[in-house]
Amino acid sequence: MDRQLVIRRAIFLSAASYQAMKRYKSRSGFVLPQGYTLLSTLGSGEDSWFGCIMGSDKRIVVAFRGTENSSEMMRGLDFTQVVFPYGKTGGRTHRGYMELYRDTIRTPLLKSLRKFWTSGRSLWVTGHSLGGAMATLSAVDIAANSKFKQPLVYTFGSPKVGDPVFAAAFDRTIEHSVRVVNTNDLVPQLPPSMEGSIYSHVKGLVEITIHRSNVFSNHHILQYHRKLAELDPSYAEAMCGTHPGFCSLDKKA
Repeated sequence: MDRQLVIRRAIFLSAASYQAMKRYKSRSGFVLPQGYTLLSTLGSGEDSWFGCIMGSDKRIVVAFRGTENSSEMMRGLDFTQVVFPYGKTGGRTHRGYMELYRDTIRTPLLKSLRKFWTSGRSLWVTGHSLGGAMATLSAVDIAANSKFKQPLVYTFGSPKVGDPVFAAAFDRTIEHSVRVVNTNDLVPQLPPSMEGSIYSHVKGLVEITIHRSNVFSNHHILQYHRKLAELDPSYAEAMCGTHPGFCSLDKKA
């Protein structure tokens, strides 16, 4: 895939992931890109507003936020693996992530995609951190159980999601996958493999390097977005000008 196109899509989709997080923290501060409308929200209970589905005439974007509460943090620590049940991919996945996807996201996601599918409308799925794990799980499910057979997937600072069998099945199923990782971000090194639970990343690694003062800043979605914008500043400037408030490059994390 053309690297310039990859970076430009990553700039746009990291902004979408940032807005998903921003919407959870401040409902009044959420900004959609010009030409898009909010089609649906994802999440319930303590895991409320876990993501959103936004749509334009040509495209639907599903954007997931990262971890924002203690319940989600505890789910991330449940390293036990369970069989991935959606499709004939085989393999095993992280139980905490799988249960979050099953209980909170899957039903409203697939219902919305059935409602808003039209011929020729593409689907992009993105997420940061835990949201990257949700994007990875949902993409395989979507390909198997919806009319969107080839979702484009971009994740940022995502942890590992499943074992080598699941990762290989993802790689076969999803043609366009980009996994952006800061070389100083600890989260993509997780979960650790241990006896009975071996973890592997899916394909599409694109490395960037961000040097910040602490591990939290090195992992923050806004830092990913700002670094990607530096790789194509003219595009970032034009995109941010076209979509006022969507990029928020002036914010600090």
